[in-house]
Amino acid sequence: MTAPLKAASAPLRRLLVWDYDWSLINTNSDTFVVEKLRPELMARFDSPCSGGWTALMDRQMKVPVFEENLLAVRRAAEAEAAQIVLSDANTVFIEAFLQSAGLRSCFSEIITNAAEFNSDGCLRVRPFHEGPPHGCPLCPDNLCKGLVLRRLLADYQPQRVLYVGDGGGDFCPACELRKEDVLLCRAPPSPPLTRFGLKRRLEGPPEVKQDGSAAKVVARVTEWQSGEDVLAAITDFLV
Repeated sequence: MTAPLKAASAPLRRLLVWDYDWSLINTNSDTFVVEKLRPELMARFDSPCSGGWTALMDRQMKVPVFEENLLAVRRAAEAEAAQIVLSDANTVFIEAFLQSAGLRSCFSEIITNAAEFNSDGCLRVRPFHEGPPHGCPLCPDNLCKGLVLRRLLADYQPQRVLYVGDGGGDFCPACELRKEDVLLCRAPPSPPLTRFGLKRRLEGPPEVKQDGSAAKVVARVTEWQSGEDVLAAITDFLV
């Protein structure tokens, strides 16, 4: 969780909402960090690398990401579209990546689980929703992205929204999108994964929202498999 949502002074023309894991970046940030810290990886330091130790460390810890996604973020920023990360990861991982990629200024908000290092140097992560349960049957207890997206629509008043997602947790906010909006849904073939929760729920049995109404997506759904697909869709959205 980051700074409070910011009310728009006037209706916003375009809003881009990015899921983080397997959407903005091409990995699961939680497992990626753990895997990179495994002792077995020390064997790689015996391999030659042009540029010396610094270049080797950079290669070891670089987060996998489609370069076209980074270009899409910059292109959207140049077009003065508002951009937000809405993720079930945590603030430390996301902030570190965006800062290292030089993209932090492109995002007005990062909405995710709060994280910080304690006095022992241990990373502690807290759920985004604290206190009474949010009650949404479509989402995990710690974060209802649909609830957050409803707040974003009210605060930013965007004429159009483009949402980039891949997982089952992106289904609830997808159901909050309007007919004029666009949902970019990751779908196979899209290595290294072979299945994507969002697509599975879009094609799965009927589900019901908290108010008892049908959970369905009315926005235009565009499938993507690569960074080239994301860049093309966002470029078209920005026209």
